[in-house]
Amino acid sequence: ALSTMLEIWEQLFSTPVHLDSAISKIPPTYKSIVARILPVVLRRPMALAEQLGVDVRSPWKGDIALWDGIEPLLEDSIHQIEKIEKQAGSDKDFPDHFVKGMTEDWGAHAGPLMQELTRDPPMGLRASRSKGSGKLLQALRTEADFPHGGPAESRVSPVGVSVAGYAAIAGTTAFQEGWCEIQDEGSQFIALFALWPEVYGKFLTPMPSAFGNERPPEPPRGRSLSCNVVDACAGAGGKALSLADYLEGRGRVFAYDVSNTKLQALKRRALRWNLNNIQ
Repeated sequence: ALSTMLEIWEQLFSTPVHLDSAISKIPPTYKSIVARILPVVLRRPMALAEQLGVDVRSPWKGDIALWDGIEPLLEDSIHQIEKIEKQAGSDKDFPDHFVKGMTEDWGAHAGPLMQELTRDPPMGLRASRSKGSGKLLQALRTEADFPHGGPAESRVSPVGVSVAGYAAIAGTTAFQEGWCEIQDEGSQFIALFALWPEVYGKFLTPMPSAFGNERPPEPPRGRSLSCNVVDACAGAGGKALSLADYLEGRGRVFAYDVSNTKLQALKRRALRWNLNNIQ
């Protein structure tokens, strides 16, 4: 597993490969442990190095010295990772130029923002409009195992479900039958805002802050359903699929990207969702 992680680490800094793509290609035997450890290393390299007693100067340039101390994580990986994830990171976990830019842009907000970026984010699930987050929750609770706490309706997205930590969602019937997609809550919300700014604009603030207690309303039905939408940098189609589903299969979503491989992945996902208003 260590050699596999080293190989992916070097790929991340020498090629344009995305972390998810790199992990998807490794043997199933190592996939679970690599998927748990690598994101922690990427989010908080200096805090991790300090805890492991490793002298690391430039982890953001592909410095592999950090991996000298990773062996203990592999021996008792889950216990060690959970212990590390509970501790707060700091601005030391980011390159100097990033800290400088954040401070210039956000002033006093920069420190708390960077600390938040070192935390393990929840897994976001977007429910299809035909099922809704309530039915999705019921289905997942009867089938999936949630080792870090049960799922709950998202406070940010009216069609979202939030899951604490990692959970094996892809193997569930709900996922395979197109009831949901794995997508962060912010992406779910911004796609809603793109279609209905008059409904969702009031939930946005000019400065970073905690999301309010009011959950945004369900997407309007029967409004703007014949509009055309262009996603000019669609990638594998997360937001394009959101837009197409929010429009209840009507209107037209045009998805463009320079990567044909990603567009092919988008086509497969649209097929699973039975969406015919995206091209």
